[in-house]
Amino acid sequence: MPRANGQHPPRRLQPRLDLVIEKNGREWLSLRMVILLEAIDARGSISAAAHAARMPYRNAWDKLGRLERSVGRKLLRRQAGGRRGGGTRLTPAGRQIVAKFRSFAANLEQQVERQFRRVYRA
Repeated sequence: MPRANGQHPPRRLQPRLDLVIEKNGREWLSLRMVILLEAIDARGSISAAAHAARMPYRNAWDKLGRLERSVGRKLLRRQAGGRRGGGTRLTPAGRQIVAKFRSFAANLEQQVERQFRRVYRA
């Protein structure tokens, strides 16, 4: 945003890590997928979570299925609708995958930030 004098403030260089974990050369887990899993747990709905993650529902459904098959464990607990409505939440295995990814990513981000400061003297 421009300052009162119309000039833009100086921009600071900053690294950004876009972590993707691959399995057999294909995307297995990414930040976008973790955000989707967290949104499912928070909202109780794949549809609402896909919307919040700005991901088409069909794409989300397909990715979730591939991830579950790859892990070999249920990551989502689905409850069919009814009078009170259904819902979807993460299983303990789903929460574990999210927690491990978040921990790994946080550690990498710290290392990237330290290396960035050394190289760019930022």
